[in-house]
Amino acid sequence: MKVYVPIFEVETYENSISKINKKAIKWNLKPITYIKADEPSIEHSNEYIKELGERIEMSREVIIFDLDIPDVVKLSDWEVIGIIRHGEEAGVDSLISEDLYERYKDIDSKICQHCSYKRRKNKQFILRKNGVEKIVGSTCVKDFTGINPQHYFKFVNAIKDLDIDFDSSYSKTFNVEEILKLSIDIIKEHGYQSKEKEYPTMKRVYEKIM
Repeated sequence: MKVYVPIFEVETYENSISKINKKAIKWNLKPITYIKADEPSIEHSNEYIKELGERIEMSREVIIFDLDIPDVVKLSDWEVIGIIRHGEEAGVDSLISEDLYERYKDIDSKICQHCSYKRRKNKQFILRKNGVEKIVGSTCVKDFTGINPQHYFKFVNAIKDLDIDFDSSYSKTFNVEEILKLSIDIIKEHGYQSKEKEYPTMKRVYEKIM
């Protein structure tokens, strides 16, 4: 997975990966590895500028991270494909493209097809192997996947958070003193025009610096 990280976010992003990997090691999971580009790249985007009423070319400097994400969804021959929740927040969460709700919405909360111990459960996990599905309780999931299910889902969610959308980081960089000087010159020539006017001062400044 490639993520384009703005230069000013690189340190924070690496710290995020480091924190996730510390948890992975603690929970006996494979850590995330990555290759970070040595030099920044320039990305371009056409952004709409409200003051101008048009789109202009914007750019940003980014460092490309090539992440190698471990296969955490399938930790053994059995894979966790969903979670059945009971109680006030009842529902079926699918971890695959299939909708599992109709199949499992009315499942008895006491069922565990591994230990067969009939006790009401807050959560049941839907496992699959070679097309065969099993419903097991939280305590038994570790027998199939090798890890505590709570750790498993925290890790999956943390990895999802790494795929961040940095689109809002595109910008133009300007010298503040130059902009102030330009604004003063424009006001001297045309007078100050508020944004309600047909040709406001702000628009004239934008046109000059773009």
